[in-house]
Amino acid sequence: MRILKTTLVTVLLAVGLCSAFSLTRFLPSSSMSVDEVFATVPVPGNLMSDAEIDALPAVDEFDSTYIYKELIVEEHKKGDVSAFPMVASGLVDLLFLLGYFAADEALDNDKDKSAGDVIGGLALYFLCVPGLVILTPIFIYATIKVVRGAWHRNKRDEYYRSYDAYVRRRSRARSEETLTQVIVVPSLNVANGGAGLNMLVTF
Repeated sequence: MRILKTTLVTVLLAVGLCSAFSLTRFLPSSSMSVDEVFATVPVPGNLMSDAEIDALPAVDEFDSTYIYKELIVEEHKKGDVSAFPMVASGLVDLLFLLGYFAADEALDNDKDKSAGDVIGGLALYFLCVPGLVILTPIFIYATIKVVRGAWHRNKRDEYYRSYDAYVRRRSRARSEETLTQVIVVPSLNVANGGAGLNMLVTF
């Protein structure tokens, strides 16, 4: 009887904690701009080297920096999935399964049992069976969500590497444009009454 009480209290406590955590998902969250969210994105490893960037084609005139940021932020939000719901629902689901076995053991017809054992077993049975039916799909859904979150994070890192290479190529292109400048300066020869243009090339 003590085992049944302990199992019942443990299951109820786990269900309460899991439900309390689930309610936090509905709390309002502050909205952030694309640049603000982008600043929180972790920088992935294995960024392109300078030699790999030099082998890439030149960038276009159109600035695609913000488009890259939007793609990165979108994948970052989709990949921001906590594993806690999966772990919590899995543990509670396991407790329901153990409680079901405990109830089945308490209601075994081959053993002598008291009225308290029967009542406790029935209570545990009617608690654990619906719990398994309801929580098992939630656990499966949470697991799928965690797996999809990992996929989106990998996609985010791929976009970030492309973004980093694009920004570095664009920065180099601008630097090369400013290295060579042609300055045309008008000239006036008062003594001889002539005028002309002087061309100054800077490197």
